[in-house]
Amino acid sequence: MTDITAALSELLEAAAAHPVMLAATPGTVLLYLLAVRLHKKLRLGLLNPLLLTMLALIAVILVSGIEYGEYQKGSTPLSFLAETAIVSLALPLYQKWPIIKKYALPVVLGSVISILISFLTAFIVVKCFGLDHRYTATVAARSVTMPIAMDVAERLSGFPAITASVVCLAGIAGAVLGFPLLRLFRIRDRRAMGIAIGACSHAVGTSEAARHGITEGAFSSLGLILCGILTTLTCGFVWQGLMWLAGE
Repeated sequence: MTDITAALSELLEAAAAHPVMLAATPGTVLLYLLAVRLHKKLRLGLLNPLLLTMLALIAVILVSGIEYGEYQKGSTPLSFLAETAIVSLALPLYQKWPIIKKYALPVVLGSVISILISFLTAFIVVKCFGLDHRYTATVAARSVTMPIAMDVAERLSGFPAITASVVCLAGIAGAVLGFPLLRLFRIRDRRAMGIAIGACSHAVGTSEAARHGITEGAFSSLGLILCGILTTLTCGFVWQGLMWLAGE
């Protein structure tokens, strides 16, 4: 409680010196609500509210000349709420737990395969472009939630700051393109769709999966959690295997 009070006091003091910070949080919320309304009206997958809000914020910051540091400090309440809101993803997991236990083996296997594919594709792409292996470590864990991905990148001597951006892009791509691609490949099983989204696009994709249905949301939450845990436990072994393939 003391930490929250201190953070709010610091925010108010900074806002007094930089008035633009006062508009950061309400402005972001307003842009998001407008994006949600547009998405509901047009019903286009590419018009994902998170993607639209992000693009709108980038445009506003560039056109107005606002310092990003000021905006970031002004939007601190949103960052705090976003971190705590992730806990709500456990609700569909709890509601569908009897079904999830029934399909434990394919769920675990699917998560393991997702991790291997994520690392292997990163290794191949980096190899094709002739980049240093540190970039493989940077993007290999792009499909898991940001704190875990950044920790994995740091442990494998990657660049955590770049990892954060890549994770964000992976989540938005999964939320925008995930379900259309699954339908394109005629995948109709709601459990498989949920696992695929959660394993590939972490919390951002899971929030989109929850909008499609409680089953999709529950299995996506499971994929998100399992891939995060398994990536943390196995990243060192997978990395050593990739280095062996590279002859290093």
